[in-house]
Amino acid sequence: MVRIDIVHIQFGELLKNLSLPENWREVIRHNMLAKAFAHTATPETVEREKERLRLKKIRTLKQHREGYIEDEGFEGEMAAIALALKKLDVPEVNGVTYDEVIEAGEHLPGMAALWDVATPEERREMVMIILEPGGLSYDVEQQEIAAITPRPAFLPVLRMLEGVMEYKEATGTLVTSRWRQRNRRDSNPRSSA
Repeated sequence: MVRIDIVHIQFGELLKNLSLPENWREVIRHNMLAKAFAHTATPETVEREKERLRLKKIRTLKQHREGYIEDEGFEGEMAAIALALKKLDVPEVNGVTYDEVIEAGEHLPGMAALWDVATPEERREMVMIILEPGGLSYDVEQQEIAAITPRPAFLPVLRMLEGVMEYKEATGTLVTSRWRQRNRRDSNPRSSA
């Protein structure tokens, strides 16, 4: 049987363990860029594409000034260039943008501060905002949270939690170190007991 008050306390402790460094936004931006371009581009390729887009912008401005492009076509072309440049600066990773991740990260400290004084309904709402449906794995035997699966916007920030680890085999799920340490098994099945 799971005691909900214990789960509330443990989840609150997890949130309170989130200690973001001063440069957390830049760390997340760097990590998102690395993931986005891990298989497709190098930093040099990205810089070449940015330069190509800047030159295209200059050519488009010149064509508009000389009357070769109508106002409507010009505005559409400039918007497309601006969007492409923005995507190169901060691309979308796993369906979320940098801005969405930053917004989620800015809400977490406030949620952690309010956790102890929140009503059960407010706590439930916070959990639903942060975690995927079914995103809290609880070890009934050990009476502790084993892992959490945050929504994509919260995942990059919650990876910075002290005491959680993400495995390649379960990308997106953060396993608590306390649970992991208690559940280590002898990896040699032939060892004598």
